[in-house]
Amino acid sequence: MEEKQRYQDTTLSAEERADALLHLMTVEEKFAQLQCCYVYEAEKKVTNGIGHLGTLFYEAEDAGKMVEDMERVQRHVVSSSRFGIPAIIHCEALTGAVIPQADVFQTAVGQAATWDPQSVRDMAAVAKDQFVAVGVRQALAPVMDIVRDPRWGRVGESYGEDPCLASAMSVAFVTGMQGEDLKDSVISTSKHFLAYGASEAGINMASAPVTERLLWEVYAAPFQAAITEGNLQSVMNSYGTINGEPVVAPPRRGHGESGRGGAESGAGCRMPDPHRLWRRIVGEGKGGRSGRGTG
Repeated sequence: MEEKQRYQDTTLSAEERADALLHLMTVEEKFAQLQCCYVYEAEKKVTNGIGHLGTLFYEAEDAGKMVEDMERVQRHVVSSSRFGIPAIIHCEALTGAVIPQADVFQTAVGQAATWDPQSVRDMAAVAKDQFVAVGVRQALAPVMDIVRDPRWGRVGESYGEDPCLASAMSVAFVTGMQGEDLKDSVISTSKHFLAYGASEAGINMASAPVTERLLWEVYAAPFQAAITEGNLQSVMNSYGTINGEPVVAPPRRGHGESGRGGAESGAGCRMPDPHRLWRRIVGEGKGGRSGRGTG
């Protein structure tokens, strides 16, 4: 089979198909797949495909209208891509699927207070089904930050201060959201790696003064559990620094992981908007200073 058709061959593994596709894509097309914009602006901004679409600030009167909008936008994204690549649509999911007519559940700290991981798994499974129904395939949840300072403004989104309880709840959420087969399910995204909830004086996005032992034995525990026990597929970085070191710097020693990374809207990595600085980055990529070559 010719290489130009290998990425469409469903008998090959996902890795083989992706590798074949990457060899055919230009640097511009590859960088477009690293970008994200909001659903409501996609039809104006997306001209060369795009990797992600966010539903933040999107509004619809009911789920039926959302299905129509998502289908129309996806058709635009696919038609703008030389290889017909659809975008991954992501959405918030801390208290259930944040979409019209979806069920709304207790906040995460309230879920943790039940000490009942099965309930959290069931909740996530309900949200998963509602997401799939409208075309959302990535959930920006759960928040796995260990929080021990009540001054921090996102305490209610967390599972609290205990790493054992937070780990159990995190695994339950991930397994409920991702289901048995990702082909019919939704990717779960843990956040915010790492020690985001340990910021100095409880200030959002401030530096986290954390010892190495606490970092890995306490703050990393829910993430490790979700990856090893729940097959977690996506990790979102923290917005801040740990002892002055940006979290978005290269992986800390001894704790690398495979899978997908994600940065929330305006997150610390500040990936350039595809309509601002991307031309400069693409130019460096063509010069061999960033990314993978075109073949």
